[in-house]
Amino acid sequence: MKYFLLSVLFFTVGVAQAQNDSSRPEWPKSSVNLHVGSNVVLLPLISASFESYSHKKEGRRHHGFGIGAFGAGNPLGSIGPVWGGQIYHNFWTGAGNHHFETRLGLTVSNIPDAPIVPLIQLGYRFQKPQGANYWIIDLGTGGLGFGFGRGL
Repeated sequence: MKYFLLSVLFFTVGVAQAQNDSSRPEWPKSSVNLHVGSNVVLLPLISASFESYSHKKEGRRHHGFGIGAFGAGNPLGSIGPVWGGQIYHNFWTGAGNHHFETRLGLTVSNIPDAPIVPLIQLGYRFQKPQGANYWIIDLGTGGLGFGFGRGL
């Protein structure tokens, strides 16, 4: 009987530990980031964003929504300085420190011929599972870019 009670006790403690989420890494629920990009027309394209995330329990898939503002110089001088805003859905997936990231959304700007354009970015995100800091390298409608951010 003593061995049976010990077995039940160990089984109960094991199940309780398996159901405890405290052993899983805690990902930030939101972040702020700064992104610098460049394409053939706008040099440099600088944006700042706020993102809010939802994380799946296994810690491998992350969804978020972001909103931000940007400004850019125009060396060709045809339209002057460019400014605007963006809203997007952010999805990133991966394991450990390495993640594939996509951003899909809309960009609104003061460019007369294209005031609203799609925002599409595909890239690599480096972020440790419990780390607040991250950096991104991506390619998209804003050109080639590099960004860094901090979880809140």
